Amino acid sequence: MSQINKDAAWLKYADKLYDFAQSVLAGSSIPISPQGAADPKVLAATLLVRTTSNFKGAMVLAREGLVVESRTLVRCCFENLFWLGNLLKEGDKFVKEMGADDAKSMHKRLTFILDKQLSSTDATENRLRGVAQNISEQWPKAKILNPKEVAQASVIKAGYLIYSQLSADSAHPSLTSLKRYVAHDQSTGERGIDVSPIPPAEEVARTVNWGCMALLGACVAFNQIVGQAVAARLLNNIADEFDAVKSKTGIE
Repeated sequence: MSQINKDAAWLKYADKLYDFAQSVLAGSSIPISPQGAADPKVLAATLLVRTTSNFKGAMVLAREGLVVESRTLVRCCFENLFWLGNLLKEGDKFVKEMGADDAKSMHKRLTFILDKQLSSTDATENRLRGVAQNISEQWPKAKILNPKEVAQASVIKAGYLIYSQLSADSAHPSLTSLKRYVAHDQSTGERGIDVSPIPPAEEVARTVNWGCMALLGACVAFNQIVGQAVAARLLNNIADEFDAVKSKTGIE
């Protein structure tokens, strides 16, 4: 199978999977509970919505050959999957950890503003100090959630290897990610800067494959959290199609 056909096969499956994910969301029934937005089912729904949105953006970029940008969004899909995996495993306990993460993040931003004296007036500074103090009192043991720790504590810990690869070669300005913009003429030995590098063979197809893997996993986790939004056989069917495209293209 030619590389063009491999890319096309994966992008075709991606379109079908995206539509399937939308149907999973449409078929779910999530009643409003006293927990409101802190209900694990509500958070699971928002995480799946975020994943489908990230996935759609990644596929648009993949079609344009913007593989670094596509892989960065696929990385977001895996991060969403780790959070869904922990919601599935820990439920309300992980919701509390998410709340603590939000509080800690806000406290760090407030501390930065105060330390660097970035507030515009004394009144603003006093108000921000009050907010920071309230956070410290309400969340004395709050900590930032680390994607590696979240992944390793979830039911889909194996996905962290892909996540870390996407971090190294696309999402972060590492030497690994930057070297793709250095051109090397094999015939002359000359080097230069390539402002529009062509992705290596199979990188687009593999990027789409990984995006599909994350979205499919997110659908499975969501379906289990909310209580079978779609029949298990439908999930099995779309998963079987994923395996069939892998076998057909040789892209793992």
